[in-house]
Amino acid sequence: MESKLTGKTIKKVGICTNKVVISFTDGEKMDISKETYSSFYLFEGKNLSMQEYKKIKDLNDVSSLLDSAFNIIKRGLITENKLKEKLYAKGASKKQVDEVMTWLKKHDLINDEAYIEDYLEYADEVNMGQYKIKEKLYNKGISKERIEKIRFSESKEKQKAKNIYKDVLRKYDNLLGDNKRQHIYNFYISQGFSKNIASEMAGSAPSDDKKLVKKSLNKDFEIAYKKFSKNYENKELFEHIFRSLKAKGYTYQDIKKKWEEKCNELY
Repeated sequence: MESKLTGKTIKKVGICTNKVVISFTDGEKMDISKETYSSFYLFEGKNLSMQEYKKIKDLNDVSSLLDSAFNIIKRGLITENKLKEKLYAKGASKKQVDEVMTWLKKHDLINDEAYIEDYLEYADEVNMGQYKIKEKLYNKGISKERIEKIRFSESKEKQKAKNIYKDVLRKYDNLLGDNKRQHIYNFYISQGFSKNIASEMAGSAPSDDKKLVKKSLNKDFEIAYKKFSKNYENKELFEHIFRSLKAKGYTYQDIKKKWEEKCNELY
């Protein structure tokens, strides 16, 4: 009778298309890869010591993890830390993950430096600012220490900001004055550019056409007046109209002048 001391006896070896099934006389079945099978001399009736059994199992577990790693890598570039997370999620031990990572690095299938280089090229193509790049790389699994070693050229950052300037202006074309500049500033900050560059680009916005501003103000004022005069009057009415129009980018002076014209018209 088998025991933990005598080991386990192979009852049957079944060779399938993608795996080998080992059946033991104690009823256990083990699916192993063909690579693992070829690494050991296994046959029906062979008695394995517990040490041999454990070696086969450990090698097979690592082989299965390696296959999983291959499948993950095939889906796209991935960092070392993110790949480790996925392998740990499959129940792998630290020792097994370390073995897989060592093999992958040896064959240059996982390389954080190459990942960073590729991502920086992509970020340049889409005109992404440095702070967003750092955030994205960190979320992808690159360490803060490694990210801090990346150097960004100020002139290159400014050029990327200029590359998208026309599109940004078009995006906020319907806004006026300070409101437009604030939205432009916020957009550049959201894309990872420095405060200095965001301020510079916002300050470069062309001045509003005075005739168009006046025409827009007349229209927006009447809409706001009609809306708020139903529930407010006098000072409260002005405050609600002012907040509404100020949010659209009109200046205090222009709003107040329009208010005075409306009062003169009514009274």
